[in-house]
Amino acid sequence: MCSSLILGSIKCSLMVFNVLHTMIGLGITGFGSYLQIEYGTYVVSVVTLTVGVFVSIAGLLGLCAVNLSRKKNWCLLTTYSALMVILFFANIAILILSFTSYDTLIDAVKTENSDVEKVQKELRHRKQIVQILQGVVVFVEFLCIWFSLMYRKHEGDMLQNGYQEFVGISGNDFIVAPEEEK
Repeated sequence: MCSSLILGSIKCSLMVFNVLHTMIGLGITGFGSYLQIEYGTYVVSVVTLTVGVFVSIAGLLGLCAVNLSRKKNWCLLTTYSALMVILFFANIAILILSFTSYDTLIDAVKTENSDVEKVQKELRHRKQIVQILQGVVVFVEFLCIWFSLMYRKHEGDMLQNGYQEFVGISGNDFIVAPEEEK
């Protein structure tokens, strides 16, 4: 019973995380589009657009892999897991950079725009908040990888089969059976 509850929550967790990835990816893409329209083609706007599209595609692929097909699609789950691994390592690199050389990370954008300089100043003042948020992002990416690999490993359709491999397992693992009389 407990095992099926845990495995059942994996699918719900993956769906929530993938919806969040899709929404955040669309938000990043929208922000990149705004930068592109308002300030022209800079490296920051192109990178922001690329990252936004990548995160959106990863989220949508995860939703399709977990939700749309009645039976698990092993290929989609493997592709989703690979994209999450890429995002995970990219976020780990950003997290390490934020702890080792935060000012270099913030000063990477060189511009004469006063709005960007204001944002950079605010980010300098909120260093710990940015580091905590980046740590949370790394943790969520790790959970997405872990849950997708666990979901991929599980055999059968979780919704239809009701975790058939657990049916024969007794829930009384800690009860000691009485010894047979001789």
